[in-house]
Amino acid sequence: MDMKEVVFDPDFYHNKYPDLQNAFHHDNAKLRTHWQNHGIKEGRACSDVLDLKFYVENHPDLVKAFGTDYTKAYEHYFRHGIKEMRQSSPTYNPKVYQAVYPFLANLTPCQLIWHFRNMGRPQGMIATMGFAAMAVPAMSGDIKDLIFDPDFYHNKYPDLQNAFHHDNAKLRTHWQNHGIKEGRACSDVLDLKFYVENHPDLVKAFGTDYTKAYEHYFRHGIKEMRQSSPTYNPKVYQAVYPFLANLTPCQLIWHFRNMGRPQGMIATMGFAAMAVPAMSGDIKDLIFDPDFYHNKYPDLQNAFHHDNAKLRTHWQNHGIKEGRACSDVLDLKFYVEHHPDLVKAFGNDYPRAYEHFFRHGIKEMRQSSPTYNPKVYQARYGLEGMDGVQLLNHFMTFGRTHYMWAY
Repeated sequence: MDMKEVVFDPDFYHNKYPDLQNAFHHDNAKLRTHWQNHGIKEGRACSDVLDLKFYVENHPDLVKAFGTDYTKAYEHYFRHGIKEMRQSSPTYNPKVYQAVYPFLANLTPCQLIWHFRNMGRPQGMIATMGFAAMAVPAMSGDIKDLIFDPDFYHNKYPDLQNAFHHDNAKLRTHWQNHGIKEGRACSDVLDLKFYVENHPDLVKAFGTDYTKAYEHYFRHGIKEMRQSSPTYNPKVYQAVYPFLANLTPCQLIWHFRNMGRPQGMIATMGFAAMAVPAMSGDIKDLIFDPDFYHNKYPDLQNAFHHDNAKLRTHWQNHGIKEGRACSDVLDLKFYVEHHPDLVKAFGNDYPRAYEHFFRHGIKEMRQSSPTYNPKVYQARYGLEGMDGVQLLNHFMTFGRTHYMWAY
């Protein structure tokens, strides 16, 4: 495979630079030409894998060798940098990627890039510890200040909205003088009434004395990794995201508040299992993802330019017959080739394989793409009560946007 083609992402390049948006309007051919003729020289970033200015500036030997000659740095990356597993962008460090996900241990550096671009990044997998555990600073200041979220507190309680109108100082004073006593929630990490009611020993010890419960949480509850709100259970958070294993309880809170929650990471299994509504509509519509389909195939990008209706028509009239992938859940060629009975039954008759998937494959919980194995998904997140259809619905509408892995 031509690694220069793998590394270049026209959508990323377009979306990162307003001057390109104004000039080229998602014309992938023109974007590619601009990258080759100008972007490389200017040290731009062409994808979440390669940012030339970053690549040079984060390796002193490259600064010394190339200075701002980004064309030479570009050639160095493909001749040496990939093999040497050098970090090449703020979001891609192949050594971290391989370390965080041990199942990638046998991939070559080129295969790692392919995996990250086509599977890891769309699934929310991380490739820099700057994004995950190592971004957590040594704890300083008062943890009580970290826990209190004035926006959360304001938005949760209509009486506070009417009284204080986003005046953070007044909201904090209210929390300290009234909210604690009343057992309110001050953030997605701490809900005092929940904290007491979900721990029988605290009910027995404090009843509705939420001031004492508040002090207990900071003296003992954090260290004991107790669940402290409907959305925060530190033991679940650490279990679901193994790269957080070395964080202290206080660091876990910091990570969740500043990185995990804004990124859609989950910290309670109840939040995972219960968040998805009952299935409605045609499951074939749920499975088809026009953005995925567009972004995966350059021929479709050039032909349809994010026209979802035309992309759907192409899938129905051509993509199915060709054994293409229509989402991170269904890749028809993969579906057949990874099940010997389907190879024997259908060969490369992908329309029949497509019908088999909806009639039987979903119910049988067969792996249907490199990134979706419902049995793995069910086991990893304790979703045993869900059948194949419900699991698929959960993954498509919730799991994949919340960094939940299914393979």
